[in-house]
Amino acid sequence: MRFTDSAGLYLEVSPGGSRRWFWKIYSDGKESRLALGSYPAVGLADARRARDAARLQKHQGLDPVQVKRAGRLKAANSTATTFREVALEWHSKQLAQWSSSHPTRAERQFERDLFPWIGSRPVADIEPAELLATIRKIEKRGAFETADRGLMLCRQVWRYAIATGRGSTRCHLRP
Repeated sequence: MRFTDSAGLYLEVSPGGSRRWFWKIYSDGKESRLALGSYPAVGLADARRARDAARLQKHQGLDPVQVKRAGRLKAANSTATTFREVALEWHSKQLAQWSSSHPTRAERQFERDLFPWIGSRPVADIEPAELLATIRKIEKRGAFETADRGLMLCRQVWRYAIATGRGSTRCHLRP
């Protein structure tokens, strides 16, 4: 059973007795709905505010259902945000694909060349200039191939951070 309010907001009461707020959305001529919460935890005033916020997203060209889904996925990912945490998480996920010596070499490069300078910084906050300065420190030693490998590792960690919702696309790591 549905009890309508206004502007597409309604309270749905299931046969089992649960009561949930929904907002009816139309896009491309198709009806969908956005769950806004369970009653009584979410009252009428809160449901109206949530509906209005979703309407604002829709007017800005966003799909409120997709925005909510993306937020849930982002929250479900790891809370690790520093370059060190994200790099080690990425490293552990690559072990099955690598030869026996590659993980040790990559970890050694992280520990020696990257973590001391950018390891404690949040991935999303690292600026391209910071990364460049870190790579230049490696080049100063005359280790140009090591600097290339370090940049390659950073690119892979950044792609992983962005894919898991912890990185920023602001830092473009191109050759």
